[in-house]
Amino acid sequence: MQLENPHIVTGYNINGFDWDFMYKRAKEIGCVGSHTHEINGETYYMPCEKMEDYTKLTGMKHKDEEEVDLIESEREIRQVDRKPPVFMQKNAQRGLDNLRKAGPGLTDKTKREARGMAAGRPISISKIVRIAAWHKRHIVDLDREKTNPQDPDTWRYSDVAFLLWGSNPWTNPMQAADWADRKIAQLVKEGELDMAVLALPYDLKGLISLKFWEEDFYLVSHKENKNTGATEVKANQLDQSKLMLLDDGHCLKDHILDACNMANASKHSLKASSLLTLIQLVKGQMGSTLVPKMALKELVGSRKELSISHLNEPGPHREIALIVRENYAGIESAMLLLEFFKRSLKKIS
Repeated sequence: MQLENPHIVTGYNINGFDWDFMYKRAKEIGCVGSHTHEINGETYYMPCEKMEDYTKLTGMKHKDEEEVDLIESEREIRQVDRKPPVFMQKNAQRGLDNLRKAGPGLTDKTKREARGMAAGRPISISKIVRIAAWHKRHIVDLDREKTNPQDPDTWRYSDVAFLLWGSNPWTNPMQAADWADRKIAQLVKEGELDMAVLALPYDLKGLISLKFWEEDFYLVSHKENKNTGATEVKANQLDQSKLMLLDDGHCLKDHILDACNMANASKHSLKASSLLTLIQLVKGQMGSTLVPKMALKELVGSRKELSISHLNEPGPHREIALIVRENYAGIESAMLLLEFFKRSLKKIS
């Protein structure tokens, strides 16, 4: 943000986060405050209280919706297929049919986008990015007693929200996020996104991965468990009947199964939507779980009743990488961002 010093800011959940920057940007231009534009379902924030003030001071005009539509239609020629799959269309329509159970935080924008999804209209690139992020932020909302999918009267706000964002909260709450992750990789490959951050392993054909973080998994158990206390543990020493993992669809679960060379998760009796819930289950002596190093401090911290053992299997068990397409012209910018990530993570690791 500081390097580019942009006039226009948009993104997911930025309302309130970048006001200080926008305030300073307006002051540089010679005005005060900020204003917004709604274009094709996206909200754009700009300095100055009125567009007229901004135009007068900078000489720049903003394109109307017809101009934006023309630009978008010209781009369609080379765009990745962004039509939502049938499961997302059906889930979105089911959510729209039960808006009476939606929470007070539901926005008109979310409803409008859900109507487009239900109709099978192509999803905007920014919405695809937001689908991936939204699911990862809100999956914890499902960590409660399951409701009856056949009885809308029992549904919670979160059930309707997940439907509107394309996923079934009862059978596969991360399905739309998985679709979005795959689309993001395609968009980078085709040059419609410059870069993205992904957890590896991932199919990277036609892409370059610039790794900036790697880590191993750690077994978290209750100290009352007779098998705890060792600093290292092998995968074949794990009691799979007591090993609790995340719900199906989480890439973290797939990484654990891969690291432990487990073919499937059918032996695992308990599942949860978030790592925090898994830790609570461990505290209740319901079993043990595997946690990536990055999350250990926050989830386990100084909880004296918990024991930690390093998973002694060939690693790293998990890697995070910045991905760009082959022959990407902005590789120098990507390398600068990569170094920034490394420095920032080094401070908190």
